[in-house]
Amino acid sequence: MSSAFENEVWSSYEWSGGLARIFVGDDGADFSTYKQTFEGSVSSIERDGVIATVGLLGPDALLDRDLLSLEYQGTGGAEGASTLVSGKLKPRVFGDCRNVDPVLIDSANWVYQVHGYGTCDIRNVYEFGQRLDADKRKANAANYDALVAMTLVPGEWATCPSQGLFRLGGAPSQRVTADATVLSTNTVATAVSALLTLAGISSAKQGNISTRTTSWCLYQTDQITIGEVARSAVYQTGGVLFADGTGTWQIMDFFAASVAVTLNADRSTVPLVKSYRQLPTQAPVWKVKIGHTPCWGVHSASEVSPALSKATENAQASADAAIAAQEAAELARADAEVAKTRLDAMSNDGILDRAEKARIVADFSAEAAQQAGLQGQATNVDVSTERANLNSSFAQLQSYLEGLSPSYTNNTMDTAIDRSVFNARWQNYWLAKQTLLNKMAGVASTIAKWGGVTGTGKPEDNATVGAQLGTNLTGENGNALERDDVLNAAGTFSAALTCTFNDNTAQGFYAGGATISFANGVMTLTSTSTDPLLFVPLNNPGKQVSVIRMRLRAKADTQSWQGQVYFNTAGGITYSEAYTKKVPSPKFKKDEWQVIEWDMNYLTVGGSAYVDNTITSLRFDLSNASAETFEIDWVQIGERLNGTFGAPVGSNVGPYQVSDLVSKFTALDNGGFTDVTPPNTPTGLSVASVLTDAGTTLNISWTAVNATDLSGYVVAISEGGGSFYEYSTTSNSYSRTAVGRNVAISVNVLAFDKAGNRSGFSGTVAHTTARDTVPPAVPVLGTISPTYNTAQATWSNGSESDLDYSEVNLYNASDTLVKSTRVSAAKGGGSLILSPLAQATTYKVDLRLFDTSGNASGFSARTSFTTAGGVAASDFAPNVSPIQTVTSLPATAGYSGPSVVFNSSDKKLYRFANGSWTSGVDGADVAPNTLAYSNLLSKPTSLSDINGTQSLKLSGIKDGAGTVADTRNDDQPPSYYYARQGETQEFKNGGFSGSGSSGYGHLVTVAQWGDPRAQTHSHPKGDRCCERDS
Repeated sequence: MSSAFENEVWSSYEWSGGLARIFVGDDGADFSTYKQTFEGSVSSIERDGVIATVGLLGPDALLDRDLLSLEYQGTGGAEGASTLVSGKLKPRVFGDCRNVDPVLIDSANWVYQVHGYGTCDIRNVYEFGQRLDADKRKANAANYDALVAMTLVPGEWATCPSQGLFRLGGAPSQRVTADATVLSTNTVATAVSALLTLAGISSAKQGNISTRTTSWCLYQTDQITIGEVARSAVYQTGGVLFADGTGTWQIMDFFAASVAVTLNADRSTVPLVKSYRQLPTQAPVWKVKIGHTPCWGVHSASEVSPALSKATENAQASADAAIAAQEAAELARADAEVAKTRLDAMSNDGILDRAEKARIVADFSAEAAQQAGLQGQATNVDVSTERANLNSSFAQLQSYLEGLSPSYTNNTMDTAIDRSVFNARWQNYWLAKQTLLNKMAGVASTIAKWGGVTGTGKPEDNATVGAQLGTNLTGENGNALERDDVLNAAGTFSAALTCTFNDNTAQGFYAGGATISFANGVMTLTSTSTDPLLFVPLNNPGKQVSVIRMRLRAKADTQSWQGQVYFNTAGGITYSEAYTKKVPSPKFKKDEWQVIEWDMNYLTVGGSAYVDNTITSLRFDLSNASAETFEIDWVQIGERLNGTFGAPVGSNVGPYQVSDLVSKFTALDNGGFTDVTPPNTPTGLSVASVLTDAGTTLNISWTAVNATDLSGYVVAISEGGGSFYEYSTTSNSYSRTAVGRNVAISVNVLAFDKAGNRSGFSGTVAHTTARDTVPPAVPVLGTISPTYNTAQATWSNGSESDLDYSEVNLYNASDTLVKSTRVSAAKGGGSLILSPLAQATTYKVDLRLFDTSGNASGFSARTSFTTAGGVAASDFAPNVSPIQTVTSLPATAGYSGPSVVFNSSDKKLYRFANGSWTSGVDGADVAPNTLAYSNLLSKPTSLSDINGTQSLKLSGIKDGAGTVADTRNDDQPPSYYYARQGETQEFKNGGFSGSGSSGYGHLVTVAQWGDPRAQTHSHPKGDRCCERDS
């Protein structure tokens, strides 16, 4: 590196972290023949004389960057409270993360964040290990301010996907977790591509990454480098992430077949090496990792609700105590369906890869472990044939698997299979197992009546063996079922309409905002709008069609859910929000069938309007998003009848015989009769509210219903015109705290008895909650810290608990309003950066506060400030003068300012010298042809000998258009000559003539163009011209 190479300036460059490429080729060869062998970062430059050295850091250095690039500023709002998270790294989500621990950023409003780097969907929130009610989830907020502005009550929650936030309606008492999803990075391919992009690597430098489609997720709260995360993700799929010689990032398979290359120190092979040696190795160490979908937050026993623990214990106790043969058969059928789907996928390519082998080993080991139990379990029915078939099919499956080569247990290489034989062996086994379990369980009529059972130990026909008094005959094990329990038990179902779609027709259904199609006896409903609707006409009494059942499945894990049914009646009710039934969202899993039930006896809102009228049509609002698909297997619409589900006529319950299971129970419990009469509808409903620090408390009361079997009341409350939510109470009053101020409320109430009968709802009472009439205290405007184009204003607020926002007003120097800004208000005070501002300009600021009731405080004192100006001439070092802009040139007399100014009037630079201003000539200021070829003179270039003496000969001098004649008659030479450049003219004795007696021969002036040092001489007429002066 030297001036000889004209690269001395390279020493001043910043090399560290710079990108470089290396090309290798033969000296003197065309550069197109050179081969690129390196692309990546380099170190800082080190120089020793003319030798400069940089270290090749390689492309890996690009990934040595922090993954978490944002910190909470602790300034409030989405930046968190200073006492909670100031300086803490913001969390980041990749893919679908389950049960993450969120960051609490606002303890006053209970706002949490799971992702601080853009949009993140929050599917579920948990407290104490229990998922929060999906029906109490409010609409998504656009941002933090909108989220905290929502009115939430305890039990309700809302999310802000655009900022990865969610908020709880009340203070949690136990650990809070959430499920968070960033779908754009839910596979290794999409995640690694996003990570490389984050590191500044363009898509053109991302190679075969898209082939890694394995699901992947990450929840990161501690700092880690992008490279660590990207390599770990690829590693989990059995690969290595690396950059090739061109700096393109590729993924290499651990187990990919490859040919070893030879490394030569003579640089005859690639990669080029200077020397090589083999390092000593130690004994091999085997390391095993087992991966699956991680649970990012693991609860201890004390962090899980006892209700969940109890439910788990009860389920375990029931499973241990019951002989669930029928359930085992159903489970085996489901397992077989899943296994068949999985086996089809495995055998599709005729290869068992290493991942598929692990699944086969696990499946076969599980089935082998069950054989002894299936062959030896005691049963009341003869299953010897079915057991023999199972034994044979299992042996054939085992023989086939053990005959594969390489072995199906060898996880170091793939194994070729015969797809048809592979599938047949497994399917024959599943069929034999299912047949055995079905026979052991028996069909429903055989179990209930025992008529189809033969052999030793057969019970009496129609007998209920071992059932205690009150036992529910659904196959569940119960204890001492009393009259109320019988009425609440699952009754028999009488269908008025059953649509199976087996004929692949709509069977009366039609859609709006969606399309429907049919195949294989299944209706496919695909939404084409955000309000897809499914209709079916009816003409039935409401009681006769009061239960609606639908078997459906979603085509995506993240399917939206509306879950509402609306109806039209012959009495004039049309599809209305005032009459509807909504069911909670099921936990959808892609392609998993679920049965949804709407019990229209108990509407979400609308009382008994459904069962009291003739229903003419139904409308299903299943989802609220476009481009979503549901598959519907069947729909049943009918009524649930009281009875003991599944027991035939004549079954005994203890000493009592159930004589008719399709009508109401009578003569049960020593002559007592079942209660089917609902209590009276409550009257005298009144609603009031009082102000509190948390908002208002809603006080609701009504006249008590006089009924000996009254169990309680249901209070339905709607806030701000939203959906009604039901709350139970045993008294004739109900209070609800932390309700927003100045909010429209609608309330109605019903009563229910011990038998579960519900009255109709009372008339709806509307109420607007109390509002505060006292304005907040006037805020005190504090320090204003201006820069040249911004200013930060701070202020102090009062201690009111219902502050809503601050209104900050910016004025110009003449008190004209420039800008008004709203800022969320909090106890203590706040701050705002005012921008953009003009430099060296005076502004004024004041503000006022608003509370949640809309009351405004007075304005603070209006305070002025001035932004910083530009750099003054006095700020420069001695002998350094800035260029000053002027609108007119300063007077020259006594001028001592900058020597160079820019005149904004004519857009020219002027220099002050010798007591005057001069300006350079702008090319645009020269008149056309002024610099034309014909107007330029050249220097003298030669001398020639004329009559023995030296005469001046000028190159480029010629008469041009001709010699101008002497018309003055004063014995002086003509006024002027002009000549063209590039021509030659000799000036000789007698070159001019005049009429005077003593005229001159000629006057010659010679000078280079623009040179003031002209040489002039003259001679009398008749004399020779000679060179006097060079």
